[in-house]
Amino acid sequence: MLRNFCRNLLLERGAWGAVEGSGEGRRGGCPLEPHCERVWQCVGADRQRFAELIAKHHYLKSDKLVGEQLRYVAEIDGRWLALLSWSAAANHLKDREEWIGWNSSQRRRRLALVANNARYLILPGVDCPNLASRVLALCCERLAGDWQQACGHPVLVAESFVDSQLFRGTCYKAQGWQLLGRTKGSGRSRQDYYTAHGRPKQLWMRELRPKARAVLRGARLPADLQHVEDAVIPRCEVATGDMRRLFALCREVPDWRARKGRDYPLPCLLSWASCAAVPWASTTTGGTNAKTTDNRPSRTSTTP
Repeated sequence: MLRNFCRNLLLERGAWGAVEGSGEGRRGGCPLEPHCERVWQCVGADRQRFAELIAKHHYLKSDKLVGEQLRYVAEIDGRWLALLSWSAAANHLKDREEWIGWNSSQRRRRLALVANNARYLILPGVDCPNLASRVLALCCERLAGDWQQACGHPVLVAESFVDSQLFRGTCYKAQGWQLLGRTKGSGRSRQDYYTAHGRPKQLWMRELRPKARAVLRGARLPADLQHVEDAVIPRCEVATGDMRRLFALCREVPDWRARKGRDYPLPCLLSWASCAAVPWASTTTGGTNAKTTDNRPSRTSTTP
């Protein structure tokens, strides 16, 4: 009876106050039955409606995400109340790396175990105290399992960015997320690429299971997570200066091959073979600080 009363009251009120982003609502109040909302994964035909609502009402005006991603809808009796999107984590965040305690090599191999709450929208017309924090809690409860089913692995830690010029992040604080600091004012436009937007954001983090940070910074991942590291393409750990010296040595080797067998320069072949055969740096899952060099000129390590 109370559930029907809530539904009828919402229909009679028509338009409610709009809330968005960090989920901080006006205090007018909507006497919803506690925890009567439902959160479900948005797939199939509902994706189009989801994208249109985000484009119309979210301040970023786009549903485009990067990497692995999931979308959720919160509803009551079929009426959509809130939308949430999760995507791949940001590549480089100084405060996050210190909070987790992993090194750069571990971060690169285990970053898939971190999810980013990329969008959070309380739809216009919804004015229900504590709705945002309740919906966030329901979503976080099922996120790891849904990620396992959709992407083949769970996520252990969640992150989110809040534009402090617009929101305060109250719903994250209410659900036990930790405010680590502010970003440098850049955003990911596609994988590994960032563009400056000049609006530093608050960085909020939360473990999705007990001792998740200890797992991420451990010497080895548990057996059920090892495949996450195995799927990452190995990166050459040789420093640039060492590579140049190695190539110079290989150029001194006489080319013994016949003329028809010289399709590739011998110094290049010898350098590649040496890098593959010699353990120049620690690339195991141990806790040592492996030295990593990335010379791709158009990519940056700027924090979002």
